[in-house]
Parts: sequence; C-alpha cells; structure tokens
Amino acid sequence: GDAGVLAMQSSTQVHMLNCSWFNDDGCDHPAWMIWKKALPNDRVALLLMNNAESVANISVKFADVNIKCPANGCAVRDIHAHRDLGRFIRFSVDLAAHDSAFV
Repeated sequence: GDAGVLAMQSSTQVHMLNCSWFNDDGCDHPAWMIWKKALPNDRVALLLMNNAESVANISVKFADVNIKCPANGCAVRDIHAHRDLGRFIRFSVDLAAHDSAFV
C-alpha cells in the first residue's frame, strides 16, 4: 500500500547520532517533519515528528497539506490514545524531544 509522503518539514536541521549503519558520523534530519498518508473513505493520517533535542510545538494547517476540511473543521483522532480530539482547521501539539503524534 501507500507508505505516505513527506508533506512538510522544518528548514532547520538537527544532527542525530546512531542513525547510520555505514558510518559513525550520524546524519542530519529536519528538526520536525509531517508525513501524510491517504486512507480509504477520503480519510488521511498524519505523523508529526519532533527530531530535536527539546520540546517543540508542531502545527499544521490542513489546507497547507492539501487536506480539505468542512467549515467546522476536520475530525481529528489520536491514533495512539484511541481518542477523538475534536474538529480543527489547524492542529498543534507540543512534542517532547524525539517524540511523535499520529493523528
């Protein structure tokens, strides 16, 4: 199936150790990334990732990643917690260092 696509990323890079199997130099990644995956029935999953060493607020306006929401917003569900979060036009979450949110 569809593995998803990188929808947005930070212009700031962070250096991560132990992310390369062919050298000990580590590698650079965007400080944050948002991945998008199409699901059946016109649904979409987003993975918001904080690659930084500190807490970061990751925010996505759904229209900016080509997700069309009704006027009252898109229904958002926390996949990990199995909990509906409400309806949003823009979704924001504070993520701990190296944490992620799957909605």
